[in-house]
Amino acid sequence: MLTAKGIVVLYNGKNAPNGGDLALGPNAYAAGEALFAADAPARLIARTDQPVFKPEMPFEKTGQYAAGTTFTEGLVWFRNQWFLYYGCADSMVGVAIAPHATDLAPSQALHVACANVQKRLINLHIDCRHYAYENGVDSPAFHGWTRPL
Repeated sequence: MLTAKGIVVLYNGKNAPNGGDLALGPNAYAAGEALFAADAPARLIARTDQPVFKPEMPFEKTGQYAAGTTFTEGLVWFRNQWFLYYGCADSMVGVAIAPHATDLAPSQALHVACANVQKRLINLHIDCRHYAYENGVDSPAFHGWTRPL
């Protein structure tokens, strides 16, 4: 995503089985963020030290990759909300939603310098996953949502 500070890239990575991030299981998949220069896309400006999106719920730690997988696939700005679609342990697809981001333009959100947006996204992601895990369905706030044409 092109922002005023550069090009933001969400990327997926696999935790090393030995010497990796102790907060993740060995071989777990999680997402990070990197910021590249808009005028020189090969030049890395900044990168997060910790995952910005990681397996936390039971359904993200089952299936083919029991160590845990949250594999980000797509980020969509729709009706003043960010929708982050991701794969869960190669067994399901999830979506994390950051609502009410009307104070942030798409070009300002989810770059390395916006920790507050990341935190809201992560917190809502956890809430939505917990609701779906406990109830077997998406939150009523998102019932009937369809992909815009």
